[in-house]
Amino acid sequence: MIPEHKEMAIWAGGTAVLVIAAWVWLGSRGGAVGELRDQVESAHTAYTGLYLDEDGDRLPEADAIALFEQQRDAQLGELAAVEAVAVWPGDAAGVPPEFTGFHFGTDDGGGIDYATAIDKVSRVASRLRRRAESLGVEIPPELPLEGEGDLSTDEDALRNLQMAHVCTFAALLDLALDVGVKRISTVQVVSDGWSDSTGHYAVIPVSAVVTTSYESVDELMRRLAANRFGLGLERLALDYDESGSFRATVAVHLIVPNRADWNLPERGDAPAERGSSSRATTRGATRGTRGSRP
Repeated sequence: MIPEHKEMAIWAGGTAVLVIAAWVWLGSRGGAVGELRDQVESAHTAYTGLYLDEDGDRLPEADAIALFEQQRDAQLGELAAVEAVAVWPGDAAGVPPEFTGFHFGTDDGGGIDYATAIDKVSRVASRLRRRAESLGVEIPPELPLEGEGDLSTDEDALRNLQMAHVCTFAALLDLALDVGVKRISTVQVVSDGWSDSTGHYAVIPVSAVVTTSYESVDELMRRLAANRFGLGLERLALDYDESGSFRATVAVHLIVPNRADWNLPERGDAPAERGSSSRATTRGATRGTRGSRP
């Protein structure tokens, strides 16, 4: 073999050795490469599942964020529309006059001093009695949180919560008088209340026992269903008496923005509703059930 041919053979043999070595190395790494390829394909599938428009085309990140923000704004708009009706003060139609412009459940405001709270409760009770008397409707001689020692003297947050209860039973009695009930025998603060699972809203429960006609009960339910400022029906129980009237126990609640220092439990953790014979009421008060004397 001439020298030139010998040199060519050496180069060809060396190249073959390199090709075989590379083939062996790639074969040994085939499993890892395949696994990496599977991971890439999985990530790509997940990406295309997250960023797809209606035509199935992938969206750039900026467009996807803009789409999510648009959807968020639409949801916030829907929430605001619901709150404008179902959460205090709603559209303010039917709000007891003593509470027009009053704020519940705000940590940075909505405080009420003791003297102002006493005056507000007195004005609510006096107005309701005058109105009931003019309509010939009997109501309890003393309403919840009206008695001496009922209102908290030293806790601003608690007085604010108690005012929410006063507003709730005032709204319920106004509605009852509007629809023509014959008698209001009991008014009760059911419990302190509870918060929803998010902690954003508080539910303030009260109840009343009224004697009335079926037509009046039906109209009361219709108005409560409208829920114009956060007042809604919680429960209704009817008993028919021999006089042809209905004795209705009407439990309602007012939905207001929650206040952290009210320390209200969630609904599932809330204390059981108190019976009509209970004398307890919102924390710090001593007389929560108000009924007509025998």
